[in-house]
Amino acid sequence: MRFLVVCLAASLLAACTYDAKPVAVTSAASEIQTNRISRERVSLYLAPDLMDLETEADTGYTCSAHKFPVKAGSAVATSVRKVVEEAFAGYELRETPTYSGPDLDMRVGLESFKVDLAFDSGFWSAKANAQAELVLKVDVSRNGEAIVGRTTIAGEGTGRRDGGCGDGAEASAEATEKAIKRTMENMVYKLVNSGALTDQGR
Repeated sequence: MRFLVVCLAASLLAACTYDAKPVAVTSAASEIQTNRISRERVSLYLAPDLMDLETEADTGYTCSAHKFPVKAGSAVATSVRKVVEEAFAGYELRETPTYSGPDLDMRVGLESFKVDLAFDSGFWSAKANAQAELVLKVDVSRNGEAIVGRTTIAGEGTGRRDGGCGDGAEASAEATEKAIKRTMENMVYKLVNSGALTDQGR
């Protein structure tokens, strides 16, 4: 399941927390052109705001008594690592932002992440509609000199579920996964297939 439900009953009202947990999307790595794969190794740093990425979906009046946290850190981090794994001859993941080794230095952090969730009320049920936008910031350097300067890479996605308020978590997870997929595809196109790494990184 991609969501977890926690409800706290107060009097006759039940306020619930529906956790959305999107999964990693690794298909974008298959779109890397083989002649654009870097022959160099890279040291990869994923900023804490990316690793611990979480936000609460913004909702309208309907279902506003409930909370819809979207926990996307693991999914985004795994997706980025898959692209990097396929784009370079090898890589290592480091825990500190500073780096002075012989490999390329690649840093990926969060620019913004937002999930909007709306419900269309019907007579018997509600339809959950979610829209997610993910923006990452990336730079690649060697010995302190930029190969790829600070670049923003973005992606959007939508999700839809029929049912009640609880289905907002599934809609949010679906929208986030699509946003991750589009962001990873744009990372491949912008950093790898464009020749930014191979043409400038030699």
